[in-house]
Amino acid sequence: MRTRHGATIPRIGAPPQVGSPVLPVATGHVPALPCYNGSVRLPMRHPPPAEAAAPAFCAYLDALAEGLRGLSLHAAARHTAPRRSRGRFGTAVQWHLGLDAHDSGPAADWEGTIEIKLVTVHRTARGHVRCDKLKVCDAHLDPYARLSNVLFVFADRWTRVVVGHTWFRRAGAGHAVLAAAYDADPHFDRPDLFVEARGRPGRSAPAYYVSARFVAEHVGLPDVPAITVDDAELRAHLRTGRVDPLWTPIAPDEDEAVCPRCGGGVRRLGPAEALRAKGVAPAVHRMPLEGVCARYPHGVCDRSRLPEPVPGVFGVREQIESLSCTGPVLRVADRVVEPDDHEHPVFLSA
Repeated sequence: MRTRHGATIPRIGAPPQVGSPVLPVATGHVPALPCYNGSVRLPMRHPPPAEAAAPAFCAYLDALAEGLRGLSLHAAARHTAPRRSRGRFGTAVQWHLGLDAHDSGPAADWEGTIEIKLVTVHRTARGHVRCDKLKVCDAHLDPYARLSNVLFVFADRWTRVVVGHTWFRRAGAGHAVLAAAYDADPHFDRPDLFVEARGRPGRSAPAYYVSARFVAEHVGLPDVPAITVDDAELRAHLRTGRVDPLWTPIAPDEDEAVCPRCGGGVRRLGPAEALRAKGVAPAVHRMPLEGVCARYPHGVCDRSRLPEPVPGVFGVREQIESLSCTGPVLRVADRVVEPDDHEHPVFLSA
């Protein structure tokens, strides 16, 4: 039997081995094959549009995104979402831009024409900047509409410091790649747009995703010193489940810094060379250990890697407070002046 995508499912005469999954195959049914991460990929539901997307832009939104550069999303995420929620940093971005979190509606985030996506980036041990696959929308929504015009905001995976932003329009080679995904086999052709269901059996939430390859090749990833290394050794020391560590900025040649939350001592673990190479390092909080400092792991980040604060939006003190979650929560939308001209594209009728 052949599926809609042309893949052949052979007949298997030998009985399955103990513990192997059994996939029932009936005429006209395409089984969902499991991926390596425990999720399953499903056929796409929405056909691609024939034409590229019309351009959309907003100078005010661009100024807001620029105002985010150098600010950590940790403080806003604590203010706007539960600490363990999966989308808390995306919610923090929308809050900073003056929006309410609304990811399940059919309209785009900004004025119904521009989608806003947060991309967390990290550096490999060899120094290459990478990201993960990115959720576009739930499976009942049209992914091509959501990807028509997108503002991508990039933040470091560890510190959540915003390192830049860029604009994307579904046109040219990017449009062709996304459109070709509809006729591709979701398992064997490795399409750049796909439907994936994650979660426990019976409680999965199908959603559209774009691959990390697509983001790197057709959107582009920034390469700045503020992007730190993420590896297994750091994850073993710095993260417990979805709980992020408490961060303390430190000079790369210092062994200990003052905790910005309680005034105690935070001592770096490991050599200074590791902090210089990776940008972050695990740390231990000296006694006494009380309050919030006693409930979470600790880490230090290289202060010299932090981007310069955006003039007129926030200063160094507020930058440190956004990273260490101390002091009042700064909202970028309250600091950026709205321009008179939003520079929206104008289309003249024939």
